[in-house]
Amino acid sequence: MPRLVVFADRDRAGSWTTLAHALRTLGLADARVVTLADDPALAWPHDIAEVFDGGQELGHLVRTADLLVFVDVLPDELGLFDGMLAARARDGRTGVLVQCDHAPTPLRAHAIARAVGREGWSLATTRPPCTTLAAAGARFLAPFVPWWRAPLLPLAAGTRLRLRRNERIVYASSTTPLREQPLLEGWIDRAEQVAAVAPGVRVEIMTARGHAAVAQRRRRAHLVLAGAGIGRTALEAMAQGVPTVAQLDDDERAAWTKLAGTPPPVVAPDALEQAITELVPTAEPNLALRRWVGRAADPHQWLRACEAWLARRPHARAA
Repeated sequence: MPRLVVFADRDRAGSWTTLAHALRTLGLADARVVTLADDPALAWPHDIAEVFDGGQELGHLVRTADLLVFVDVLPDELGLFDGMLAARARDGRTGVLVQCDHAPTPLRAHAIARAVGREGWSLATTRPPCTTLAAAGARFLAPFVPWWRAPLLPLAAGTRLRLRRNERIVYASSTTPLREQPLLEGWIDRAEQVAAVAPGVRVEIMTARGHAAVAQRRRRAHLVLAGAGIGRTALEAMAQGVPTVAQLDDDERAAWTKLAGTPPPVVAPDALEQAITELVPTAEPNLALRRWVGRAADPHQWLRACEAWLARRPHARAA
């Protein structure tokens, strides 16, 4: 079985761990995830049982990997094992994938494109790629979102009738202070202005809370404010059947339309006030939104992509 090792700053919403588990369960790859910012030691594995071995197991995994995946980081930026990791990425015997989860600055995009072009690495983005990354051959894939697992399932039909029947909830969440999210903060201000005069409208905000708590509370909302682009927040909200406000430019809309086969069913920011006033307190989850996410974020796309990246490795690993 080929070996795949993922290096990511954080395993956001457990997506990489879920994908790695799927790859292992299906017998496609011995996939392991290393998170860099979640541990004081900075580089201990996320799903390797023993981490108090001086890095011996992780070092062995790196030396025997068939595919190394670097999420929002380049190999040279990780000084693990006295440069052995960076050397392994360039030895011509290991496949390398660089993935951009966050939209890079223009300067950063050029640095990534140069490195990928020089070394012949694969490149993927979970946001529609900018011109620089597109020219470098970036493949656009939706973030790996396990939308079939709780708490990303829609609220059970009939549940709202048992809750507060006249309440309409507009929901927003952020992992950082709102002052660092001016677009989202502006939408929240607009929603609160509507709530001040519209009966039964309540704006709920969660900041710096765990993913499970955020997802569980969001599924009871009537409208979610997601921010710029379609990221994990928007995909998860729509998977829960909750209408979602997201700002898309023409290129982003076209990229998502191509990926899913139909335009993204998000609420335009200009229609925010109207969308709030038209909310129905007892409305059931919109399963059409969930079906769109099922097409856009089809997990089989990731499985096929991983197989293709593994197949590109220069030489098979010795037994």
